[in-house]
Amino acid sequence: MRMSLLRTAEDEHTLVWTCHHLLIDGWCFGLLFRDVSVLYLGRGAGADSALEPARPYRDYLAWLARQDPAGFESYWRRALAGFAAATPLPFDRPWQMGQDEGLARMELRRLSAPATAALEGLAHGLGVTLNTAVQGAWAFLLAAYSGETDVVFGTVLSGRPADLDGVESMVGLFLNTLPLRVRLAPEMAVGPWLRLLQDRLLDLRQHEWTPLLAAQRWSEVPPGQPLFHSLLAFENYPLDRSLGSRLGDLEVGDVAFSQRTNYPLMVAATPDVELLLQMFYGVNFEPATIHRLLGHLATLLADLAHPAQPAAAAERRLWDLAFLSPEERHQLLTAWNDSGTEWLERRDLHDLLAAHGGKTPESVAVAFAGEEVTYRELER
Repeated sequence: MRMSLLRTAEDEHTLVWTCHHLLIDGWCFGLLFRDVSVLYLGRGAGADSALEPARPYRDYLAWLARQDPAGFESYWRRALAGFAAATPLPFDRPWQMGQDEGLARMELRRLSAPATAALEGLAHGLGVTLNTAVQGAWAFLLAAYSGETDVVFGTVLSGRPADLDGVESMVGLFLNTLPLRVRLAPEMAVGPWLRLLQDRLLDLRQHEWTPLLAAQRWSEVPPGQPLFHSLLAFENYPLDRSLGSRLGDLEVGDVAFSQRTNYPLMVAATPDVELLLQMFYGVNFEPATIHRLLGHLATLLADLAHPAQPAAAAERRLWDLAFLSPEERHQLLTAWNDSGTEWLERRDLHDLLAAHGGKTPESVAVAFAGEEVTYRELER
């Protein structure tokens, strides 16, 4: 872990905090900042501050060691049976196993407040989580881009067991990334499909402590090849409200996170009044491709809730969902399709062939089974 405090003005500093993911996960940021705030305010007041005791990370490791992995292998073999290759992405440059992705670049977009509220309303009405709706949208988009109706991507799980007392205040790495397989049937309705996806996510939660390498070993993907190229993180961890507020005479603002991953593409969704969507991507993508892909995800999420007719949203067929913007639809169906022409001369086919053959009599008119016939020969 490394911290650098940069003085950027007479009354302004920038704190750069860098650490390996092995140490902590996103859930911990709010916990750590809360403790730092308590200590800072205490020092400012000239008093020592006592922190609330937190359960040590070693207790989680002990809990993990007591878990019985029996049945994990059979679960993963069933879940991944018949899947043998990673779902392709719209790469701009060829991807190779083991290549260094470099520092991930980021693109972000917010879903409007009305669209976010409509999406939450759809999820609530179906008895599923907002996370499930976002996971479903990403699966749909992968299917649309790849042309496959059976897709797999990585999903990031919190890994904090509900039956471990005090786990919410523990600092350390808990999260895990595991493959989520989603099948799409064009005739299936949105509501039943999202409920089925939620059931699959709940099953996955029962096995979320499986090492990713083990899940890959139990799959039918050849050794040395990835299970997935993209992963999705629904970042619903609590952040202390003091992030971006005032601590005594200290005002904290402009809090921003940057991260890198071993995968070509990572999607992060953060719930708020306006759902925040981010994409972290490597050298295989051009910014324009990511901009378009992120726009399609935002459009799809807005259309999924169908705010104009919320009562009918759950009954729509999957393949009726739209991810193209109105401008893109106009470009594809109107602007680029403006190819109509008026056929002024009505002539029989043999007359047209004779006229064309008169211009290029020695050109090949017919080729079949290794034999060729010129226009002159065809006319004769």
